[in-house]
Amino acid sequence: PKMVLDALSPKVLLSPKIKEIIGGTHARGYKIFTYFDPVAGVALPEVHRRIKGIGMWKSELDGTMTWSYAHIAPPDPQYVKGYPAEQMMAHGYVWRGRNCVLDTLGWEAFREGVDDARYLATLADTLEKAKTKGEHADLVRQTRQWLDALDVDTDLNVLREEIVRRITALRE
Repeated sequence: PKMVLDALSPKVLLSPKIKEIIGGTHARGYKIFTYFDPVAGVALPEVHRRIKGIGMWKSELDGTMTWSYAHIAPPDPQYVKGYPAEQMMAHGYVWRGRNCVLDTLGWEAFREGVDDARYLATLADTLEKAKTKGEHADLVRQTRQWLDALDVDTDLNVLREEIVRRITALRE
């Protein structure tokens, strides 16, 4: 499992070759999205949140997508063997119920990662507004340094609390 988790680490997105590809894509006026990273049906919530949030933000990717929110193919016995539901769960973030959708840890982690990215974007916007107004010069400088030094392995809950603290201070 460690080898799999290392391969799915957001640090892969920060490797020089990948950063070169992302920069080259942006330089040509295009956007670049990730796809299938990792497959939605794999129960790796920490990986999903980290990649979809701080990993994408630090790597400057423009978005993400996956194979499916809820896979629509007929059941494949090799994937549903042992599961009570007759559906293919290997490629979806949620499971389809008869009259409902059942979310998964992967889906909640994806959502949390998107929320982390929104918090980071809000901080970046607030930082730019404070700089433009000439307010909080020391905090602006310190926050830029903090953002540049952020490690993708940081504690994500502590990260979000610190982002909120900085947004609040910059808006005072």
